Amino acid sequence: MLTTALAPVKELRGVTYNWKANEYPTMNFDDAKQVGLIAQEVEKIIPEVVETDKGGFKSVQYGHLVPLL
Repeated sequence: MLTTALAPVKELRGVTYNWKANEYPTMNFDDAKQVGLIAQEVEKIIPEVVETDKGGFKSVQYGHLVPLL
């Protein structure tokens, strides 16, 4: 049972950002402003919801945050 699930969520910092599409053209990033979390920051608080791919890119698995909400 997650008895204090909301506590780490309150530590997360929501941000707006733009992908570095010009630096990584093969990633097919969207040019639109994004809303989300910075994976490296989330990893320090809730590492279970961050994945690192073969290229070293980190991503937040937002669906895994739902049980904490």
